[in-house]
Amino acid sequence: MTDFSHFLYSSYIKPYLDRQPRDLEAESLFSLWENSHTVQARQEHETLFRFLAVHAFYLGLRTGAGLARDCSAAGLECLTTRES
Repeated sequence: MTDFSHFLYSSYIKPYLDRQPRDLEAESLFSLWENSHTVQARQEHETLFRFLAVHAFYLGLRTGAGLARDCSAAGLECLTTRES
C-alpha cells in the first residue's frame, strides 16, 4: 500500500471503526478468535483487514464519483426517480 493508504487507514478509517459500537455477540466472537490464534496470525489478519478497508474506501469513492457523473448527465431526476 502507498504512504497515503497507510495515512488514510491510521488517521481516518481505523479511528472511525474503533468508535463504532460492537454488539455483545460480535465482541464475544472477536474475543474467541483473538485468544485462539497466534500473534503472527493476528498480525496477518490486521494487515489483510487494513488492505481490505482501504480498498473498500477507494471503491466507495469511485462509486460515488460514478453516480455523481451519471446523475449530473441525467439531471436531478436521477436522484428521485425509481423504476418499477
